[in-house]
Amino acid sequence: MLPKIYIDYDGTYDEAIHSLIEKKHTKLAHAGGRLFARRLRKTVTPMLNKILMGMEAETGLSWKWPEIRCYVAHDIPFDYDNPMTIKVRKNMHDATETFFHELVHQLEMQNENKIIMRNPIHLKYKREHRLWPEHYRGWQIVKREGADNIINAYVRPATPLHALKKAVEHKMEETQKPKVLSKKEKAPKQKPLRNK
Repeated sequence: MLPKIYIDYDGTYDEAIHSLIEKKHTKLAHAGGRLFARRLRKTVTPMLNKILMGMEAETGLSWKWPEIRCYVAHDIPFDYDNPMTIKVRKNMHDATETFFHELVHQLEMQNENKIIMRNPIHLKYKREHRLWPEHYRGWQIVKREGADNIINAYVRPATPLHALKKAVEHKMEETQKPKVLSKKEKAPKQKPLRNK
């Protein structure tokens, strides 16, 4: 089952963050947070289910929580996965990429029992920094090692029965979508003319 994703701005949450860094919270910040949440929702919604299913298919992990709430907030030092919080920013491409990156961490967190932390790839790169802010070094490592090899090293393989169940669930979701009829199928059938 794919989780329902909510992207919200919570003024109290944002105000609490501002008070921690001793910054005044203004009405303008409040309006900007709501606008950013709306823009992020509009940007990610068209591709969301496809990416959530793709994450499951590629990793062999599955979504456990029925819903994930993502908050947007000003002036946080970095984005984080729990509670999922994205920094308000002007660059929507960066915001979208960060949103999906934090969802990957959510998927990991929901499947902690299936993640193998001590593996050959982890040991090879354990001295690397935590790869903020742009994860550039991380992408270099993925390119060198191969995404499939990294996933295979970190994720315990799913049982064949689990993999089959996931495939059936996805097929059922596809078949429940309403069928779009072509113009030929929509046109009423004409009765053939009879020769007298």
